[in-house]
Amino acid sequence: MPGTSAARLADGDARVAAIERAYRVGKTAMQPDTTLRRAGEMFWVDFEHGEVDAQVEAMNALWRLGLAQPFGLAASFAHRCLEVGLTDLANDLYQSVRSLAASPLHHHTWLAVQVQLAYVSSALGHMDDALVLQAALEPYRDQVANMWFTGLGSVARYVAHTRLVDGDLAGAIADMQYAREVNERVGAVSWGARTALDLAELLRRRADADDAVVADELVSEAALVAERHRLPVVAARAQRLLASR
Repeated sequence: MPGTSAARLADGDARVAAIERAYRVGKTAMQPDTTLRRAGEMFWVDFEHGEVDAQVEAMNALWRLGLAQPFGLAASFAHRCLEVGLTDLANDLYQSVRSLAASPLHHHTWLAVQVQLAYVSSALGHMDDALVLQAALEPYRDQVANMWFTGLGSVARYVAHTRLVDGDLAGAIADMQYAREVNERVGAVSWGARTALDLAELLRRRADADDAVVADELVSEAALVAERHRLPVVAARAQRLLASR
């Protein structure tokens, strides 16, 4: 990978090995154990703080080994791939778990899986899947999606993304505004910043009287949060939006 140091590649290899071992243990036990939990924490925290190259190495290795699918974590990988512009890999991962879109929500982890599938299917333009997920998620709009080792913020944010696929800008804005309130209330800092950026993009698209001003305020707010909490993926997106005013 261009620009990746030998030390970072070695670190990436170590992470691949650790996550692979965790998955194999998890598959054998048919449930996530503490090692799998630690591997998941490592993936999410490092990606949130910009350790992108090591995590891309891990994702590619897991995908080649056929280990990305257990426990629905392929949805998480696809979600993160989209955030850093790896659209082709995100689509491959999404296709591997596409059947989960219509799965019943029998426990809270599946809610977290399905909100990510909603985000990915909407971003990739899979309208039929996005609308199925919209119907599945709407009853859970007031909830916050969580997994074993991370939270994903307000479910309403992901419902908003599915509305965009169907051209419902007004509905998407209403859901995103509500998601922002929920994320602030529960202290979902990084997801609150993402939601602020989402809402800014929607307001710019609507272009009503004060929308441009409010959108700029939201982007500036998200940029400050990203700087304070060391969220380079969020910071980069905020900078792109500031530059595109």
